[in-house]
Amino acid sequence: MGSKNEEKSHSDSSDSSDSDSEDVFGPSLIVPDQEKPQNQDAKPVKKKRRTIKSVIPESMLASNLPLNESYRYSYEQESNISTLTKTQDDELIIVGLKNGTVKFFKKQIASSTIPDEEGTEIDGQLELLKQFSAHPEKSIVQLIVNHDDSYLASIAQDDDNIKIFDLRSLDMIQAIKLEFVPNDTIKQPCCWFKNTGGTACLAISEKGTRNIHFIDPENDNTVRSIEVHRFPITSLIFNFKYNFFISSDIKGIVEFWNDQGELPASVSFKLKSETNLFEIAKNKAKVSNMIISPDSNLLVTASQPDNVLRIFNCQSGKLLTKIDQSLAIHEKEDLNPKLLSFERKMISENLNTLFNHHNMVFDDTGKVLIFPSIIGIKILNLQTMKIIKVLGQEDQIDQVIRFNNIGLLNKSAMHQLTSSMLASNNSLIDSKLTKNPILVCSAINSNKLYVFNNKSQTDDKRDFTLTNSLGNVSRSKYQSKSKTITNAILHTSLGDIKIKLFPSLVPRTVENFVKLCQNQYYNNVIFHRVIKDFMIQTGDPLGDGTGGQSIWGTNLKDEFNPMLKHSKPFMVSMANSGPDSNASQFFITTQPAPWLDNKHSVFGEVVDGSDTVKAIEAQETDKTDRPINQILLLSTSLES
Repeated sequence: MGSKNEEKSHSDSSDSSDSDSEDVFGPSLIVPDQEKPQNQDAKPVKKKRRTIKSVIPESMLASNLPLNESYRYSYEQESNISTLTKTQDDELIIVGLKNGTVKFFKKQIASSTIPDEEGTEIDGQLELLKQFSAHPEKSIVQLIVNHDDSYLASIAQDDDNIKIFDLRSLDMIQAIKLEFVPNDTIKQPCCWFKNTGGTACLAISEKGTRNIHFIDPENDNTVRSIEVHRFPITSLIFNFKYNFFISSDIKGIVEFWNDQGELPASVSFKLKSETNLFEIAKNKAKVSNMIISPDSNLLVTASQPDNVLRIFNCQSGKLLTKIDQSLAIHEKEDLNPKLLSFERKMISENLNTLFNHHNMVFDDTGKVLIFPSIIGIKILNLQTMKIIKVLGQEDQIDQVIRFNNIGLLNKSAMHQLTSSMLASNNSLIDSKLTKNPILVCSAINSNKLYVFNNKSQTDDKRDFTLTNSLGNVSRSKYQSKSKTITNAILHTSLGDIKIKLFPSLVPRTVENFVKLCQNQYYNNVIFHRVIKDFMIQTGDPLGDGTGGQSIWGTNLKDEFNPMLKHSKPFMVSMANSGPDSNASQFFITTQPAPWLDNKHSVFGEVVDGSDTVKAIEAQETDKTDRPINQILLLSTSLES
C-alpha cells in the first residue's frame, strides 16, 4: 500500500490471524475474543453481552415500517432497473436503468393521494417527476446522493463521463469528462466526501487499477490520485461523522483511511491487529457492499461468496456480530423447494449479479436493518437480533424474481426524538408520529419497480406500466401545447441562443425537437462538430456524431418546406446521414448554404444570440472538427 496505514495493516495481518482462532456465526452482539488471558492459569474472562441502554419497543419500530408481506404496487419501466437510491430526507427515490436513463420519483402522501374507483385514498404510490437520458445505452452503475441532499452523481458502464444533478431543481447541471473509466464492475466505485475546505468532492475508484481519484466538481477536474490498497477496490464509502474513508479490495482487506491515505485520528486503534478487519479476508471472501448506520457508529458489510453480513464498530474496528445468509444455512430450514431451486440456479448462473448488485438499508432509528435474502426481504431488529418480518416471499416464488436493491422511505418525527423518549412507550408520543412508510425495491433482471406499504393485504395489487400510461398522457399534453410553442432557447456554456421555431410549416420536425427539449434530452450535450464559415452541430448524447434518437425511437422522415431555405446564416436544421434519417442532432449555419436545401429539414432560425453562435464557431478544433475545449449545451427552455 502506498500509505502508512497500509504498511501497518499488512504487517499486522499475521498477528490478527493468529489471534482469531474461532469464527462467530449467527446473530450475536458478543464481541469475539481477541486475546488470550495474560495469566494462563487464570480463568478466561467471560465476555458480557452488549446491551443498548434505551431499547425502542419493537411495536414502535414496526409501526414505522412497511410490513405488508406482499408488494402493493409495481411500476414497469422501459428498461431493466440496474440500481436505485434515495435522498436522506426521504423526499426522492432515484432509479437508474440499464438503458442509461435516470428517473426521479416521489412518494404520494395523504395530501396528494389519488382516489381509487371506490373513493378510498391510494397512499404510497409513486409519482414520476423527471427523467433524463443521462448515459444513453449505457447501464447505470451507481447513483450517489451527497451528504446534504443537494447533488446527485451518476456513473454508467464503460462511460468516462460523470453526470451531476441539482436535487433542488432536478436539473442535470454538469458533465465531467474523466481521464479514466470508473470501476463499473462493482456496486460502490464512488462516494461523496468533504475536503478540508468543506467543498463536496467525489472519490472514484478506477477500473482495472488500484487508483482512487479525488474529483472537485466545482472546478471540473481531478485534484489528485491515491493508492490505498495493494489490489483493486471492491467497495468505497465515506463516514462523514468521523471524517474517513472505508474501502475494501478483492482480497477482502478492509481499510479505514483519511484523505492522505493514513490511519484517521478519529479511530480508537493504532494497529490493525487490534481490530477484526481481517475477518473477511480470513474467510477468503470479499466485500460487495457496505453501509454506515444513521449515527455513523456501525459499519455493515456484505461479502461474497460466503454471503455473510458483518457488523463492525466504526471507531474500534471490532466485529459485533455476523448474519449468515448462505444457501447452506437456509437449506437447514423448512423452506419452499421452489425458492431453494431458484436460488441454486441464480448462484450457478449469476453469481456476480446476485451478490454485487444487492444492498442493505437502516431505518431512520438505526435499530433496524433491512436486506434482501433467499426467502425475501428481511427486516431485522438489531436490539434483539430477531427478524420482525420477511417481505415478498410469495412474490419471489410467484414471479420467479429475486429482490436486490431496496430503498426505505419512513422518515417521521421519530428521528427527532431521543432513544429514551422512544423507549418510554408514551402513547402521546406514538400518536404524534407520522406513519406512512414504504419500501421501494427492484429485482434482478427485471424492469419493474415494486412498492411495499402498510395497506390491508386484502387489497389487490396494482401494476402500472409507466412507458405506456405516462407516455400517452405526456404525448397528448404535448400535442395540445406544441402548436403554441414558437421559441426555444439553448443555454450553452458560452451564452444563450434564441431560436424561432416554425411549427406550422414543419410540424413533425418541430414536435420532435420540442419534445426532446421537454425531456431534457439535450441537457449537457456537447457541440461535437464545428466548421468555421459553415456551421456548428450538437444534439448527440454520445458526443461523437453517431448517436441520438427521435421521440418515436425511429428515424424521422425529412420535412421540407419551400418557405424554409438555407439561403442565409443562422438557420437551424436537422442533421442526418441520408434521406429520412433524422433523429436528434441539429446544426446552425453561420453562412448561406443553399446546397443543403431539400437535403436537411430547416425548422428554426436564430433570432437572438448570433454572437454566441459565432463564438462557438470561432473555437479551435482538432482534425475531426471537434472543439479542443468542450462546449456544452447545458439546457433548453421553451416559450410560446
